[in-house]
Amino acid sequence: MQEYRADRAAGYLLCVCVCLAAGLLSGAAYLFLRRWAFVMYLCIGIFCTLAFLTGFVLTPLYFRSLRCIVTPHQITCRSGILLHREKSVRMRTIQYVQIVTGPFDGALGLNFIVLHVYGGSMQLFFLRRRDRREIARLLSQRGVFHAS
Repeated sequence: MQEYRADRAAGYLLCVCVCLAAGLLSGAAYLFLRRWAFVMYLCIGIFCTLAFLTGFVLTPLYFRSLRCIVTPHQITCRSGILLHREKSVRMRTIQYVQIVTGPFDGALGLNFIVLHVYGGSMQLFFLRRRDRREIARLLSQRGVFHAS
C-alpha cells in the first residue's frame, strides 16, 4: 500500500492565482466604481475577504485532505473539507489512463492522472512528478497502458 498526497506547490500556486484575481477585481472596482465610494469599498472588501478565505483557509484545508492510496488491487482517492469524499477503483476495471501534465510540472505539481473505468472515470489531482511516474509505472506493470 502506497499513499500519495497532493503537491503543496500546486496549493501555493492556487493561492497566488486567487490573490491575483482578487487584486484585479479590486482594481476594476476602483476604476469603475469611484463615483459610488460605498459600493466600491464594499466590493473591494468582499473580493479581499473571499480571496483570504479561499486562498489561505479553504485551499490549504483541501490540499491537506487530498490523498490517493494505491494498493495492488485498487486505487482510492480521498478528499473533502466538510464533506469527505472517497472514490475507489479496482485495478482490473481500468480500461485506459490519461496523464495530463501542466507547464513546469516538476515545480508546480500540475500533474493529473485520469483513470477511465467501466462506466466512468476517476481523477488523481495535483501529483508530484515522481508520484505520477510511479503510479504510471505501477499501472503499466498491471497491464494498463497510457500514451507517453
